[in-house]
Amino acid sequence: MEEPDGSYLEPVDVAAILHALPQLVEVELRGVNSKDGAALAIRALRHLPKLQKLKMADGDALVHRSLGQPWSSSLTSLNLDRSELIHLPVLQALLEQHSSTLHLLSLPLLPHYPDFPHFSLPHLEELRLWTTETSAPLLRSFSDSPLRRLRVKMYVEGDPIKMEVEAVLKTVQHHGGTLKRVRVTARAFNAAEQDEQEVLDRLEALCLKQGIKYQYELESP
Repeated sequence: MEEPDGSYLEPVDVAAILHALPQLVEVELRGVNSKDGAALAIRALRHLPKLQKLKMADGDALVHRSLGQPWSSSLTSLNLDRSELIHLPVLQALLEQHSSTLHLLSLPLLPHYPDFPHFSLPHLEELRLWTTETSAPLLRSFSDSPLRRLRVKMYVEGDPIKMEVEAVLKTVQHHGGTLKRVRVTARAFNAAEQDEQEVLDRLEALCLKQGIKYQYELESP
């Protein structure tokens, strides 16, 4: 939680506020996990009985194992888009806690893992994530979810985006029966090369054929 001057409250103060407001349904936390006493704030967060939407936005957002312990609430929305450091086992445990209710999940760029785990999220309808060439396979981890909206941001840094676009293409093929909207952003200095553009054209054609609203944009780093 952030104060008006831009500084962050101490975790013990955050915990006290959360304990005093048990009816909260939406919480945004910043600058808590990187400080001593973070476990107190996380424990208070997990014990909010009516919490539905959670946004965590500091560098150490998902390193504390206690996030994967039982919660008193069931999240419908989890936004980690601005988190810079995520331990995959912690993320996996957290998603398992909310697998029966989660409808929206937003993820930052995750570290490369040889094999991303499968996430069983039977009610997940909106997925937003960052990918690189090595993390593009992460999309397969949500193969069982009834996705309706897919938002993919591709972090390029001079590398070709063909593999990442192909991963999105396969995802659209797999979820064609439920998808309604696909938005792809390439964060790159240059426009797509010819082979990359061919895959982008195939993706656009597939979305058009299946009645999926499609948007592609190039964003400067």
